[in-house]
Amino acid sequence: MRVRRIRADVSPLLADIFARLGPASRLARFLYPKRTLTEAELRYLTDIDHRDHEALIAVTRLRAEPVGVARFIRDRSDPTSAEVAIAVVDEWQDRGVGSLLIARVTGRALRQSITHFTALTSAGNLRVRRLLAKAGDVSVIARDGATVSYRVALAAPARVPSSAPGTSRCHARIR
Repeated sequence: MRVRRIRADVSPLLADIFARLGPASRLARFLYPKRTLTEAELRYLTDIDHRDHEALIAVTRLRAEPVGVARFIRDRSDPTSAEVAIAVVDEWQDRGVGSLLIARVTGRALRQSITHFTALTSAGNLRVRRLLAKAGDVSVIARDGATVSYRVALAAPARVPSSAPGTSRCHARIR
């Protein structure tokens, strides 16, 4: 696995990731059944300053197949806070990609003086809750019907996570 910063030229890779998210994964990521990404959305998702808006993409080493993306966007009213989001294509879930991405995006956030993440997710999304716990101490800041808002006090990531026994290992370097 390779992890690199998103640039404007990766729009096709992001579109591929989105196309390979099943309905449940899209609902978990966007909180509604999103069917397409518009050109304007792709531009927004790739127009990154790498300070206030950081995004990383994970691709396979051999075929450079995109398998996941993580990003944070700094809160303008609180520069020590950023909203975080992660998506991993269905066939690569539960193989360590999300853990790898949360570790890398957390490291990038800490280098930009971000001390905590926020995340809005569906109340039943325990997978995201467990992933957020890998970034630091998680607390619930609000519940609103079917959604939960979390706050994560960031901790320096340990080493790059490796996957569980019996799954593909994720080795990464950031470019």
